[in-house]
Amino acid sequence: MSDHGQHASPPPGSAAAGLRPQVYTAWSRRVLALLIDFIGLAAIGNVGRVMGWLTAYSGLGWLVGMLGAVAYLIWNYGHRQGTTGSSIGKSVLHFKVISEKTGAPIGFGRSIARQLAHVVDALICYVGYLFPLWDAKRQTLADRIMGTVCVARRRITDGRDTGQPGPAGGHDMPGAGPLRARAAILCGFPDCGQTAAMVELIPKGAAYADGENDILHEFDSVFSGKGTFRVSDFLPFVDYSIDVPDYEDAVAAVRGGGDDVAKILNGRGKLYAPFFCAGCGLSYCAVHWKLEPVFDELGFDYYTGRCPVGHKKSIDH
Repeated sequence: MSDHGQHASPPPGSAAAGLRPQVYTAWSRRVLALLIDFIGLAAIGNVGRVMGWLTAYSGLGWLVGMLGAVAYLIWNYGHRQGTTGSSIGKSVLHFKVISEKTGAPIGFGRSIARQLAHVVDALICYVGYLFPLWDAKRQTLADRIMGTVCVARRRITDGRDTGQPGPAGGHDMPGAGPLRARAAILCGFPDCGQTAAMVELIPKGAAYADGENDILHEFDSVFSGKGTFRVSDFLPFVDYSIDVPDYEDAVAAVRGGGDDVAKILNGRGKLYAPFFCAGCGLSYCAVHWKLEPVFDELGFDYYTGRCPVGHKKSIDH
């Protein structure tokens, strides 16, 4: 579900700053995406060759193949990647190209320019293409020139491997009983369109939609409520759950919250909506929070985060 309100312009600086290294796409994944993109290019080129062979006009077949290949490259790397962040290969491998400053896709012109900038990567024995192996943000030289990074594209499922966002609001799940709810919270950053987080309430003894059991259910001494509340798909590789004493009220809030469910959850306490900025009245995905880890004597404790407008909050996640 989306949060409605006025979008303030982000301040100068990097919207992707503060992300943990795991957020940036691994070099091997980028190579596989490139190979997938070039499978499509090769297929179109071969169509032209086959046409020339079938019609005995090899020159015409070559021309058709060449024009088709150019059109494919412009569409795939200019239009598709520029507007959604992902070429065909990147979509298959679930990552995208975004601007370091805005966290959004870079647009048609800059996407084409980024592809042309890869010439720099090839100048010195193609070493520029290897930079993601040691670079902190896993950037090629072209990425550095254009101010772009490759980051994971979240895959939210509704208990099925669909790769599509889950439902916008809370809902009953087949065979799970009446007292549970699940909702996808969309990022409110302009033109982002990604899921900020998935929230889910399950009764004691039940499993989450992805089949995971909640460890809190095993400890009656600390588990006093009728169910638990989980936040997932917000910070990469970090999910957490909390005991919910007023479980029925929480389920009703998620089911009936509509577009205000993130605000309602935030009103219940910061642990319910770490992705929500009260100052903006909007939720943001991890890409648009500038995160700073806070440590105590035992090690990592929690994050502080700044939203794209600069509002600061503790993200105890």
